[in-house]
Amino acid sequence: MIKDKRYINAKNLILAGHVKTFRNIFDIIPKTVVARDLNIGNVRFSELIEKVGDFHVRHLSALADLLEIDEMEIFKIVSAQNKEGKRTKSPKK
Repeated sequence: MIKDKRYINAKNLILAGHVKTFRNIFDIIPKTVVARDLNIGNVRFSELIEKVGDFHVRHLSALADLLEIDEMEIFKIVSAQNKEGKRTKSPKK
């Protein structure tokens, strides 16, 4: 399998600290490309991007492998997005 060259750009931006949340990755590389490479359907992948807490560790680990970065870097940006989502939720009535 030939890997999309945009993974290199995403890797560099993640390591430089320019990518703050998981969804920011898809400003660099299309989610359809990543979904295909992770063997996840596009609709399901879009749902996971918005609810990152539902991702399986194996998929995040596979994404780290595609990006050629340590898994902890992926977990950091997933965690940042998850925390961001918790802060913006309005309380249920």
